[in-house]
Amino acid sequence: MVTGRNAYTSMERIIDLQRHAADPAQPDNVRQRAREELDRIDAGGSITGAGHRIRAAQALAELDTLARDPAQPAGIRDTAAAGAVRLRELEDTARPADLERLAELAVERAKTATKKRPAQLASARLRAVEEQPREFLPVRSFVYLWDELSTWTERYDPDAIGPALSGEQWAMFENAVTATVAFLDTARTARNVRRETA
Repeated sequence: MVTGRNAYTSMERIIDLQRHAADPAQPDNVRQRAREELDRIDAGGSITGAGHRIRAAQALAELDTLARDPAQPAGIRDTAAAGAVRLRELEDTARPADLERLAELAVERAKTATKKRPAQLASARLRAVEEQPREFLPVRSFVYLWDELSTWTERYDPDAIGPALSGEQWAMFENAVTATVAFLDTARTARNVRRETA
């Protein structure tokens, strides 16, 4: 009733992570990732994000296994290795849900690869999924957003917010501020160029 979400769903996800952390059948890196995600949740991190990341870690472990398996055709091994490299490049920057989706696609491509489907093609397709063009919202939506945010600093106590946020929550806040400042700089430059050419 308080959060608007089913508490038992969150508990099931945490139990699932605990199971992965203790399961000797899981690869070492998956068990380690599960332990890290449990620590992150204890520090206030997202349970949903943890679920996405652990499933991506399982897919990555599967790619590593395929890449090392001498019984697999060369095309499968090469495609799996290329997919694993690309996923590791994205681990710290992609959104958890996107990372999981890309990991699933990489495994699917590796399992269906042939000698006629080289690793470079699989990597390029994985990159194409990741780099789909964004659809921007209209200016009026931006104006409405900042009209709502114009007084947000007056509604929160920074002395209370600072120590109350978890490490992940603080990092998210800092990233949002950094992205906002970068957006401001780019928009200001475009505005000045428009004035100079007007």
